[in-house]
Amino acid sequence: MIIKNSFEQPMPGFVSILFALSLSMVISANANAAKMQINILKPTNSQEAENLEILTENNALDETVKFINDAVSFDYPVTLSVGAEDGPLFDPAINDISLPFMFVDTILTHFESSLGDLEESEQNAIVLDVVTHTLLHETAHALIAQLDIPIVGKEEDAADALATMLLLEYHDSGTDIALTAADMFALEDQSIDQFENADYWGVHSLDIQRYYSTLCYIAGNNDDERQLIIEDELLSEDKADECIDEYALMVSSWEALLGNSLSDL
Repeated sequence: MIIKNSFEQPMPGFVSILFALSLSMVISANANAAKMQINILKPTNSQEAENLEILTENNALDETVKFINDAVSFDYPVTLSVGAEDGPLFDPAINDISLPFMFVDTILTHFESSLGDLEESEQNAIVLDVVTHTLLHETAHALIAQLDIPIVGKEEDAADALATMLLLEYHDSGTDIALTAADMFALEDQSIDQFENADYWGVHSLDIQRYYSTLCYIAGNNDDERQLIIEDELLSEDKADECIDEYALMVSSWEALLGNSLSDL
């Protein structure tokens, strides 16, 4: 003899209460989701103050952090420390991304040869593009650490891929920002007179490899850009066509790994 529990078929009112409670819990969880917050340190000299002005021009840094918080969800709050001594880097022990003021000078130095004919606003836009890609790269490290995401290969390559994917898939100016970031990689490569053994065993791929990987993702995402890349002979037509599948695989892989931590923008 089977005795049926009186709650086996709950009354409609009870179901409604359960649903309302569940919905309330979801809304509350989303409202309290861990976010990235900005901590701006005090500049110690006039150059740092000028660099801070560039980073905060037209609320650029705030907009980048808002984009990150809209695109992904963290398990624990992340602090962006602007004006830190080291970096750019992510410290998993304290969930902190360090962005030195002098990183602006590093970017401008690499682009120096091509900045002569540009207005100051255009120069600043280049800086902010590179900073945006860099912060997304460090955001990728934060997600990998917090979510314990398995990575096969170099984590730095995976972080580059996720940063570029978030730009191309979700950012209104993502293609332009990714192209500027690729240019930064190419210029960093040109600044090296001679490779040392450490360049080959380092955690990062060579800058020229990072350049072509970024170009490949752009080509795989955008038909018009793919044609321009082929016309400029930056990638062969065969390779550029292969990038379509490579990009699609990268996107689907990251979507599977991030799951609910990847927002629907």
